[in-house]
Amino acid sequence: MATFKYYLKDANAESETQILLYASWNNMRLKFSIKESVNPKIWDSKNHKVIEKRTSPELRELNRKLEKMLASAKELFLRFENDNQRIPSIKELKNILEKEFFETIEVAESTNLLEYIEKFMTEARSRTNDRTGKPISSGTIETYRQVFNLIKDYSIKKKKQLQFEDIDLDFYYNLRTFMNIRGLATNTIGKRIAILKTILRDATERGVNRNLSFQSKRFKVTREASENIYLNEDEIKTIQELDLSSNKRLDSVRDLFLVGCWTGLRFSDFSRLQPKNVKGRFIEIETKKTREKVTIPIHSIVTDILHKYKGSLPRALSNQKMNMYLKEIGEMVEDLNIQVSKSITRGGKETSRNYKKYELITTHTARRSFASNLYLKGLPSQVIMKITGHKTEKSFMQYIKVSNEENADMILKLWDNNLKTLTA
Repeated sequence: MATFKYYLKDANAESETQILLYASWNNMRLKFSIKESVNPKIWDSKNHKVIEKRTSPELRELNRKLEKMLASAKELFLRFENDNQRIPSIKELKNILEKEFFETIEVAESTNLLEYIEKFMTEARSRTNDRTGKPISSGTIETYRQVFNLIKDYSIKKKKQLQFEDIDLDFYYNLRTFMNIRGLATNTIGKRIAILKTILRDATERGVNRNLSFQSKRFKVTREASENIYLNEDEIKTIQELDLSSNKRLDSVRDLFLVGCWTGLRFSDFSRLQPKNVKGRFIEIETKKTREKVTIPIHSIVTDILHKYKGSLPRALSNQKMNMYLKEIGEMVEDLNIQVSKSITRGGKETSRNYKKYELITTHTARRSFASNLYLKGLPSQVIMKITGHKTEKSFMQYIKVSNEENADMILKLWDNNLKTLTA
């Protein structure tokens, strides 16, 4: 049986040195250059891999590539042995590895960017998420389609078939300008760039792309803080107390929205709740977007709604229609008729517009309200994140909508409660 390990060509080099794949079998040895280099300072000689850094995702990508090549080399050796009933010579193994790792690359390099994105989309339909192990969602595949259409339109505008070698900083700035001219919002532009980088990383890991310009810090994903609203508990209670008995359509929409406000589920999840998801005093469901299982305590208001519909919630309308009807409901609440200002950067220009608060209510307002209200009550963010699915406290804090005044008031209440405890 052959053994395969990675070593550096010069472990004492002061700059980058080649990574070599060492193969050893039956007193035969092969040193095979995989055409990758690394600085010895970030090489783990004990585990024969690159030392990963949180700030350098390209190192993690290199390790993934090394793992895939190592697995392929072992498989190719076994395949030769099974097919020929003998082990390969040094020259034979070298030829096999060169054909597998480099001749394939030469063919793949002729594939342009659009063709690769199309292939990436096709494969995504049968691929699983690396993090969850679940199938890629239709929503995620749609974001790939949006990037495909963007690059297609950009290529037509530039009258050029884009190759991987064309994806440099000039391309990045020109693409951003192209999206700005189209009037896309800053966060939409950021999402398009993020997906494009995901596709480029995939192509790099497969050895199809050798151009690493997209890893530059300047090839960045831009974001701006969103100004989406949330509803406090008093506003939610007012919506709950509306008499909508004469309008079944609005009544059911209101009830579904309240379920979202007290479970923190997305529309794609609270709209498909079934009796089987109710386990005693908890709701258990696998979320559609992330494919993660969450357990949520059932609030008394949710219990009342479930009883109202005999355990089965009313059939949900489309997200678009529900958003429209929610505004109709919100307009009935006096406190939601106040004017609020919302700023957004679109087409590279910041614009501000005044709205009535109810005009900004959507199904997602329910989930944002759930998280914000629990945070304001002093519940630790890590506890709330177990339900919302946020992976980092930074992303969670950007998600919730708590003003400076509300945050200060929350601290003041905590101090007052501590003082009462001490003087009791």
